[in-house]
Amino acid sequence: MTINWQSLLGFNRLRDSARYWAEEGGHAVNDRMELAMLEWQTQKKALLKALIAAMLLGYFGFGLLLLGSMATMLHWWDTEHWGSALAGVLGFWLAAAVVSTALLLHARKRFAKAFVLTRKVLAADWQEFKEHL
Repeated sequence: MTINWQSLLGFNRLRDSARYWAEEGGHAVNDRMELAMLEWQTQKKALLKALIAAMLLGYFGFGLLLLGSMATMLHWWDTEHWGSALAGVLGFWLAAAVVSTALLLHARKRFAKAFVLTRKVLAADWQEFKEHL
């Protein structure tokens, strides 16, 4: 008759517990990866839409500003008010640059909040892990 020392010392229970926690950890990591992939797909779509909108806005906006500037300067070229027209055109270009910069900074803040749900879930997991220690 042989004595099962592993069973007597409780190693079987420890092994079963480790197997259970490894399986649970694997499922949790898989769930978190799926969540991150879903959020990445959402973020990628939003970035693509923003890029296309910015390109179209830049293309048509620059063309409009350029043609408007040329038309204004051609209209006022041979008058004594050409300096005022030039100042107005330059002021309009400056205002357009300020508005564009403000929109760009606003978009950057909005995209800085990516993966909020994933970060929240991982923070909760980390807090729960620290409590179990």
